[in-house]
Amino acid sequence: MIKSLIILATIFIGSVFIFDEYNTKNIFVEDSALTTNKNHTIENIIREHKSLGNNVVLFNLNNKKTRFNKKSTFYVNSLEMSRYLQNRGIKYTLIVNDAYNTKSENILKLEDDHKNKIIINNNKRSKIKIEIDKNKIELVDGDSFFYENKEYRLLGFDAPEARQEFGITSENYLKSLITNADKVYISVAEYDIYSRILAHLFINDTPVAYYMILSRMGIQTITKYGDNGFPIIAENILILARRQGRLPFLDPSVYRKREKENPKTKSKYKPITLLSEKDVRFIYDKQGKIESVITNN
Repeated sequence: MIKSLIILATIFIGSVFIFDEYNTKNIFVEDSALTTNKNHTIENIIREHKSLGNNVVLFNLNNKKTRFNKKSTFYVNSLEMSRYLQNRGIKYTLIVNDAYNTKSENILKLEDDHKNKIIINNNKRSKIKIEIDKNKIELVDGDSFFYENKEYRLLGFDAPEARQEFGITSENYLKSLITNADKVYISVAEYDIYSRILAHLFINDTPVAYYMILSRMGIQTITKYGDNGFPIIAENILILARRQGRLPFLDPSVYRKREKENPKTKSKYKPITLLSEKDVRFIYDKQGKIESVITNN
């Protein structure tokens, strides 16, 4: 009888261990991602997972006891580990430290060749600008667009919703900036909770966020979401936001909340003047921060 109980207890404990290893809340992080990441990107991810109650496990190829399965979440840093998981049909997120040696199309889509997500270290994001075809940009509204079947959400500002007053004006203004640009570049950050890629769009060499803020077609979001790895751009957005005064539209986050409560909510604002690239010139200091703005209006 006692022997039977011991056997049953052993089976129970073993099954609990196996179940825990296969639990979808298990987050496996390759330990090399911690030692090579100097800007704490992966540490922030680990902290977020732990705050959600997830079980974070450090692992490497030498850890033979690790149970790899398709239900767990993997963050890897080495090509060896990514190939190891690929051969087993397991999805992962790749932490990229050397963005300069990563193909532009992979950076642009934040995917590797096997459609696994990529995370770029914070200190590399602002240094990678990729030229894109402006004619392939499909606007959703004044702060988001599709490019080659990927959706992008512009960083640094929140534009009025398409259904909101000035929503169409904001979208058309962004469209005019893109249409009249000689070249358009993009610097990507990461995915948001809606699987959109967060990014800065550049009209020639100037972030489009500067024009949207200066023309009062967007409200800054830096104080709410941080710089996303673009500290100089973020600081310049805050500098320009201090010049805005009263915006010609309701804060889009407030509008979205009110719209849920009452879809017929509306408010009236006066018309505004929008600035083109030819109407404005930014004066920067040696660190790239905006010292002054010269406009023709």
